Amino acid sequence: MIFSGTGPVSLARFAALRQRRQGVPLDLFSLSACRTALGNSDSELGFSGLALQSGSRSALGTLWYVDDVAAAAFFIQFYRHLDRGLPKAEALQRTRSAFIDGQVRLQGDQLLGPGPQPLLTDLTLAEQRRVSRGLQHPFYWAGIELLGTPW
Repeated sequence: MIFSGTGPVSLARFAALRQRRQGVPLDLFSLSACRTALGNSDSELGFSGLALQSGSRSALGTLWYVDDVAAAAFFIQFYRHLDRGLPKAEALQRTRSAFIDGQVRLQGDQLLGPGPQPLLTDLTLAEQRRVSRGLQHPFYWAGIELLGTPW
């Protein structure tokens, strides 16, 4: 099973979705869960590598256990850059830079980014405490990697 934002997707359903695409590859397969780009003897590049082997042009995955709040903010900011037409590699670099430069920051119960809209709202007190010192440390952003086509 792959768990998506809209619910679980069985591997059989995933295969059926792939067949319906009739040879048109996915442009980007994003996996925000922990260690999705970390492989083992069965899959060298983890789930991200499997996405590439299944025909996706690119995959975004993580190399270590990631903080849920930081990862959610990272992916939201990354997709905002993609929505503005940036290539994937540039969107990734700009998102990392926003974290490094302290542009992604906690204000009250919101996590703000470089744009006018908050990245996340209604953070719990526990979530606020986890990110209250800032998100500049590489632990929060460096483990998110792009595999495959960078554009």
